[in-house]
Amino acid sequence: MTITQLLSGLKSEIRTGWAIEGVNDPESVADHTWGMTLLLLYAFERLQGEEQGLDRERALAMAIVHDLQESITGDLVPGRAPKEMTREEKGRLEADAEREIIATGDIAGLGSLWEEYRKGETLEARLVKDIDRLEMALQALAYREQQTLPGEAAASFLGSAEIYTTETGRTLFRKLVENRRAMSAV
Repeated sequence: MTITQLLSGLKSEIRTGWAIEGVNDPESVADHTWGMTLLLLYAFERLQGEEQGLDRERALAMAIVHDLQESITGDLVPGRAPKEMTREEKGRLEADAEREIIATGDIAGLGSLWEEYRKGETLEARLVKDIDRLEMALQALAYREQQTLPGEAAASFLGSAEIYTTETGRTLFRKLVENRRAMSAV
C-alpha cells in the first residue's frame, strides 16, 4: 500500500458515527483530519502555562496521522453497527493496519506517533486528543444547524468540559459552549 492509496482511502472513508446517526453526506476521515489540524493551529495561538512549551511539529504530525490506519480498517465505532465490535477488537484491527502501513516505509516515525497518541501520556498527545473531541463537537453542531442531526444526538457528541485533559482543550470547549448559547439567544 502506497501513501497515495492511504490518502485516497481517507478521502473516501466516511465517518461512521455520522452515518449511523443518519447524517446525509457525512464528512470523510480526511475532512475530520483537516478540521483537526486547522483547529490545532488555532489552539497553538491560545496555549497556556506549560502547554506553551509543547512540540508543535510533533503535535501536528500526530493529528495528521492519528486516523491514517482507517484507510485500511474503515472508521470503526465500537459497539455500533455496521461493524459491531469491542474496543479491544477495534484496537487489534487498528494495530494490524498500523503495522501494515509502517511496513511500507513511506512515512518515518508513524509507530511512535500512534503509540504516543494511544497512551496519551505526553502533553502533545493529550492536546491532540482534546482537539479530536473538539472537532467532533464542532461538526455535530454544524450538522445540527444544517438540520441533518437531531439535537439530542448533537448533544451526545458534545460531551462536557471534564473529558478535556488540557487547559487549552477545556478553554476552547467553554468558548464553544458560550458561543452556542449566544447563537441560541439570537
